Amino acid sequence: MAPEAPLAADLATSEDPHAPYFAEVRRLIRGKWVYPREAGERGIEGMVAIEFHIAKDGRLTGVVLRRSSGFEILDEHAMNAIRLAEPFPPVPDGLAS
Repeated sequence: MAPEAPLAADLATSEDPHAPYFAEVRRLIRGKWVYPREAGERGIEGMVAIEFHIAKDGRLTGVVLRRSSGFEILDEHAMNAIRLAEPFPPVPDGLAS
């Protein structure tokens, strides 16, 4: 039997039945996000897309930059916020495979 594909979720949506879990993950990450002073001083802005994986027990098992902001300082700070937010709450039943 082939393993199930990992579940992908957009943390920006609230239409998922697991929205409260995603909101908590978002809150934890935002609590660790610090806009880099150097970026602010230089007027650097951008959007980054990061894929990360949370194990059933809430451990972070992977962080991958999927789309760069174009500025390494922003990319690194965003990825670091995710790493610092660990441990996450255990993944709800029905959400993890």
